[in-house]
Amino acid sequence: MPVFIPKPEPIEVYQWFKNGDAPGDGVINNINSGGVVARHPTYGHFTGGQLCPTCNKQIADHGVIKKLVGVDKERVICPGDWLRVHRDGKKRIEGYSIVKNTVILERYVDITTLPIPQPEKKK
Repeated sequence: MPVFIPKPEPIEVYQWFKNGDAPGDGVINNINSGGVVARHPTYGHFTGGQLCPTCNKQIADHGVIKKLVGVDKERVICPGDWLRVHRDGKKRIEGYSIVKNTVILERYVDITTLPIPQPEKKK
């Protein structure tokens, strides 16, 4: 009985910790326009000190994404989560999806950290 595993699919991801970390976020003079990830509505509000049930960090430190692939609603992104960039055939950005850090660590390898094989020298 043959057994198959899926071919590895390279993905483009950016780890998000604060506003301005996402490519195309529109940061001008350290002010984020929220082009991709906007500030959480509780930022600067007394309710922003509440803790997130998912990551146990303050809600005000989170962001809100509007351009998600296949989702019509805004989603909250926790600090340390990854933004996956979805591109069309012409390499234009179609949207984003949120990938938890645990999923990245379990399923993917950062190819930028792999050693580059050196060609063998002829003798």
